[in-house]
Amino acid sequence: MGLLCTGRLAAEVILADTGGDMARFATAQHLVSWIGVCPGQNESAGVSKSGRTRHGNGKLKRLLGVAAMAAIGVDHRPPS
Repeated sequence: MGLLCTGRLAAEVILADTGGDMARFATAQHLVSWIGVCPGQNESAGVSKSGRTRHGNGKLKRLLGVAAMAAIGVDHRPPS
């Protein structure tokens, strides 16, 4: 499966899971926040603390991770 196939499959799964209506997400940042891949921001007295990600949609989180690895050319298949 090539990069183009992975991109198309990823787009189809994202559309299927979000219902295809992207109007409910004002920006791309709202979409990735809904999926749960952007870390939170926790700052107190000017000191940044570790931000945790939300639980979000586990299937889409994994899909975006695999698509990112495919985009940079990492072979994630076990050796034969």
